[in-house]
Amino acid sequence: MRRSALVLAAALLAGCGSPETASEAPARPVATAVPDSRTVELALRTAAIQLEAYKLDAHTYTDDETKMGPAFPPSVTIKASDAGSYYMAAKDNAGVRYVLRKRDGATSRTCSPPSLDSCPSGTW
Repeated sequence: MRRSALVLAAALLAGCGSPETASEAPARPVATAVPDSRTVELALRTAAIQLEAYKLDAHTYTDDETKMGPAFPPSVTIKASDAGSYYMAAKDNAGVRYVLRKRDGATSRTCSPPSLDSCPSGTW
């Protein structure tokens, strides 16, 4: 019984970590499909939460998305940041650009061009 368990473990581990097949994971996943408006809104909110968590540790925001780790939404781009503000954006599959901005403690969420389907008022 013990020998068969060792053989099974060796078979399962065979080839794991082989230099020929191992590669470094990218710092940030690449977006493969353009998300819909609800997914973009969720991605921007998720990114904002991650930026706030980053600031708790670093005492500033960052526009270096690689510092945010692999869970940072690949559809979001941090356009600018400083110690007290950030500006990030993402586009949905209809070409509407969503922006989430924090400045002087106030957060604004806008979209352009306004879309009857996903963002009729120009804000979300």
